[in-house]
Amino acid sequence: MKRTFFFALLSFCSLMIFAQDRQEPSRKVSPFREPSPLVVVNTANGRGIIAPDCAATVKGEGFIEETTFPPQSTYPTELAGVSVKISGQLARIRGIFPNQILIIVPDLGWSELPATDGEVSGSAFVPRLSSWRDVEVTTPRGVFKTLVATANVSPGIYEQNGQAQGLARFEDGPIGIISINPVIAGSRLSLLGTGLIHARKIQVYFDGSAAVADAEASKYPSFPWVEAVWFDLPKDLHGDVKFILQVDGQWSNPVMVRVE
Repeated sequence: MKRTFFFALLSFCSLMIFAQDRQEPSRKVSPFREPSPLVVVNTANGRGIIAPDCAATVKGEGFIEETTFPPQSTYPTELAGVSVKISGQLARIRGIFPNQILIIVPDLGWSELPATDGEVSGSAFVPRLSSWRDVEVTTPRGVFKTLVATANVSPGIYEQNGQAQGLARFEDGPIGIISINPVIAGSRLSLLGTGLIHARKIQVYFDGSAAVADAEASKYPSFPWVEAVWFDLPKDLHGDVKFILQVDGQWSNPVMVRVE
């Protein structure tokens, strides 16, 4: 009886060890983590509100093993097995990194989106967002989903080298966008941004000045993910000036520009 029990116990232990050996490969660390959770933000201002035709960044991990860019001046809807859909519409891709995807947001029926009117809560302006949209990211690892807030505008101003210095008085040069800084007081100035093109009303506020300028946005033809906001600088504005846009009730990120 004891011998029978001993062999039964030995067989059970052997079976458990065998089972553990069979399960061991599933616990090996994968070469990169799954791209979840996903977050979608405006590329220029880093906020989680996007607008039709604006530049956006899908953040996660493990999208791809090596950084990949499409051929120059092309923006495909699929690259290296990766694609992004927003409300079922394919976004154009500017580049893919292991932890982020740079996209141009599709149309999303922007003409039907209401202006982001809002209300004042204390000293803060709270916009009423028009809708939330489904985001679907297809990668070689599988399909991943999230939601993102959308509005007719998502005002963002591009910064230089990660610093809050605005791209101003640009020229279209052979290697891309060239910023001319400082700028001259009283001149016509443009700031480069995104999420602005479908605005009903744009105003520019200058730090340290009571002046407010009306502005207009236009697409930058060489780069479909860049928009230019044009306005006239006050003649009495000088020094390092903070610029901020109010676009259909939403505030952009502030940037500094040297004015002489």
